[in-house]
Order: sequence, then structure tokens, then C-alpha cells
Amino acid sequence: MGTDGIDRIEHSEILGQAERIMASRWFANALKAKALFKHILYKALAGQEDDLRAIPIAQDLYGKGPAFDGTDRIVNQAAGDLRRRLAGFYADEGRNDPWLIEIPKGGFVPEFTFRNIQPSAQNVASGDLNSGRIRRLTLMWAAPAVVGAVVAIALGAVLGVLPIVHGQQPANANHPVKIKNFTDGAKVHAEEDVVVTGCEAGRSCYLIVAPLDGDRREWVEDQVSGTDATVTANFGDARTKPGMQFRVYVLSTKSELPIGELVKPPDDARKLAAITVTLQK
Repeated sequence: MGTDGIDRIEHSEILGQAERIMASRWFANALKAKALFKHILYKALAGQEDDLRAIPIAQDLYGKGPAFDGTDRIVNQAAGDLRRRLAGFYADEGRNDPWLIEIPKGGFVPEFTFRNIQPSAQNVASGDLNSGRIRRLTLMWAAPAVVGAVVAIALGAVLGVLPIVHGQQPANANHPVKIKNFTDGAKVHAEEDVVVTGCEAGRSCYLIVAPLDGDRREWVEDQVSGTDATVTANFGDARTKPGMQFRVYVLSTKSELPIGELVKPPDDARKLAAITVTLQK
């Protein structure tokens, strides 16, 4: 449906759905994901979609200065984590919720789909997401100042920089670290989910992406936690040329690493499960 397809009642329902999502177990202690989710919803429902780009988000939400050029991948990494949490919520306790909120890959503008699901014993048991009437909505901005004020009250007008909360390492992770869904020489898109298993007990694991061309700066994509953990890896942006190669590996250390550029690996760091991938043409 076009931009005239949403009314005040639907605004209220979407905000209620957002509250339910953030109260779920998928967002428990996920302070960074909640902050980005609130920021994206506030901007979208206030008619400020032009602000939903990596540089403005980094400046508004993560305190990046006016000279920030987007080379820091903090927004893409946070968005990847948010997408995983939303997908987990809707595959679990939100599978029969009428409002589906998604952040499509390749951007940060949310999509809202009203599914009008009529619960039954059969579709509750199967997790059927396609029952009932499907209605995808974008937003109408006839009175953005009024809408913005309402949304600001509902979501909070001030969103600060929130800390990353890392997961715990599994106690029985004593088998070799592996990247499960890619092999050496694989072709990848600009954004891919990477599945890692086998991180060592008592140590923290991080997925690292290291370009083999260009400036060769290495990037800490995210911490790997739990069994068969999924981390979104970013292999470039609009300026990255197809055919570029990257070294992907897991860094095991007892130190805590910030998400972003890996300036200097800790002295105890070990590189594990390294593979080389190529950006698709």
C-alpha cells in the first residue's frame, strides 16, 4: 500500500507491537538493539526517513561527529543484530502477532505488515505466518509535527548511547572453532550472516573481517556467543568493488574488544577458523 495507507489507530497499534517486542526475551538486556529499534521507529513514524541512513544514525545515536564518513561499521553491525533479534521474536512468541515489523537488509527504514491472523489451534501449533489478510504499509506524513510529538512521548524523545551487553560463553565449548556456513573461497554479498561454533570456555570470541585489498584495516564485526552463534558480517559498502577479497576469522582472547576497527589485537589473541571469501560481482 502507498504512503496514505496508515492512520492514527494503526500508529498506536504499531507502537504497542514495538513495546511487546522490546519486552520479549529476545531483547532482554539487549540495550544496544533496543536503542537502535527505538531510534528507527521514532524517525520513521515521525516522517524523517531521510535520517535513516548510516551516517545520520551514527551521528545521532552513537555520538559520531560531523566529519564522520561512514567507514566505521557500527550502524550496520547493530542493524544486523537487530534484524536477528526481530527474526527470532517472530519465529517464536511473536509468530501470531498481527503486526510484523521488519528492517529490510540494505537499509534502515522499517516496514510494517498487518497480517490479520485469525488464531487457530492449527496455525498456532505450526507458526503459520501467512494466515489471514496481508497488508504492507508505508507511512503518511500529513502532519509530521503532530505525529512526531506523539511518537516522541511513546518512545522517548532522548535516546542516548547505550552499552553493548555481551553474552556468556558456553561452559562445554571445548571442540574446535569452526565457521559452519562458508568454506574457503566462498562468494559473499555485501552483508552476510556467518555461523560460528565451538568457542572456547573462559575466552571471548569475535568475528573479524580483514580486507585483503584497499586500506587493509581489520574490523571486529561482533562478539560470538553461544552454540552455533550467528553474526552479521559486512563486506563493504557502495564504494567497495566486486571481486574484492576478505579474510574472515575468529579471534579468541580473554580480553574485551570494542565493536569496530581492530587497532591492535590483545597479546593473548589466537586467530582461528580463517577462510578467504570474495565479494560477489
